[in-house]
Amino acid sequence: MRKNLIYTVFAALMIFFSCSKIDRSLTLNEGVAPVLQSPTGEDREYVLTEENQNNPFETFIYTAADYGTTIAAKYTIEVDTLGGDFSTPVASSTSSTQLFQTISTKDFNQLVNIALKRTPEVQHDVQVRMRAEGEDPGVEILYSNVVTLKVTPYDATIPPLYIVGNAVSEWEPSDGVEMPATDVNKFKVTVDIKGSDQNDAANKLAYGFRFLYQNTAWDPGLYYNNDKNTGFDVIESIPAGSVSGLDSGFNGDFNFQVAVTGKYTIEINLDNDGKKTIKFTKIEE
Repeated sequence: MRKNLIYTVFAALMIFFSCSKIDRSLTLNEGVAPVLQSPTGEDREYVLTEENQNNPFETFIYTAADYGTTIAAKYTIEVDTLGGDFSTPVASSTSSTQLFQTISTKDFNQLVNIALKRTPEVQHDVQVRMRAEGEDPGVEILYSNVVTLKVTPYDATIPPLYIVGNAVSEWEPSDGVEMPATDVNKFKVTVDIKGSDQNDAANKLAYGFRFLYQNTAWDPGLYYNNDKNTGFDVIESIPAGSVSGLDSGFNGDFNFQVAVTGKYTIEINLDNDGKKTIKFTKIEE
């Protein structure tokens, strides 16, 4: 009798913990999507102009995604053409854990005119929604309701990035080598780079470089150090191991350094699923 009672209690405990595990899994994988509350898209037409590019386009306000736990989420603005299914949406380059985001006229214009390839000076209906990603990898990505906005974009160009450093030019922003944009947040260039095989140890001369958003000042900039907000999340090189970090000796910043002098194709994506990625490919000559 006592033995049967032990088996019964053990079975009950197994069922209890199994149900608890299932319930937690369901809680983590199911949630209530955020609601985009503003803008509503009703009776509002947006005419974007280059003169107002630094002004706010709109502030997007939304409710929090609810995963049934204390899991935090980050929110990204997604845009698609009218009638699109958001299978390949364009997205803002920033995400926030706050329940509002303000996007500039310039940035929204680039999404519509360049990324969505909408004709400038013509009114277009574009769809907007919020994407919520929970910090726990077990939760699903949630999407808000879709709002349609009437937007007239202007003809835009994407400014280049600049490569600065004695490996490609000089250590002055004004001497930076231009890295043209190929699309929104994407840049590509092929350039000659001096590598560590030419370092002069006697004179403490090492060849390195970094990337800047402009050729008029040092900040803001992109460095090798991916522990910083200005760093890259993913660094890839072909052949593997041909690129490393070079301590700048200033404030813990790291520059880039290639191992072998030669010609390299560099590709940067500042919004690759929310990450900043860079790829180096050595050109065989």
